[in-house]
Amino acid sequence: MKTFLRITLNPDKIICDLCGKNYTHSEEKGGMLFGANAVCPECAPNFRKLIKNCKEEHLIKANAIKGETFYEFVTRIRKYNYNTPN
Repeated sequence: MKTFLRITLNPDKIICDLCGKNYTHSEEKGGMLFGANAVCPECAPNFRKLIKNCKEEHLIKANAIKGETFYEFVTRIRKYNYNTPN
């Protein structure tokens, strides 16, 4: 008998794709979209250094707008609104 992993998506829950921290009710500001991964304000600084060292800056698709919480940023990105000043 095969065992399958069941994944339930909750569109209102905001989680960092790197560390797994829940930002649903957080007021922390910042973050970025790397490829299809939402990177929280806590992970972003060190992850940016790694991206630069690997010369993969072109994979940064969007950044949070100044003053935008990670929750607001990810919610905006989920609506395919990538318009951010870089």
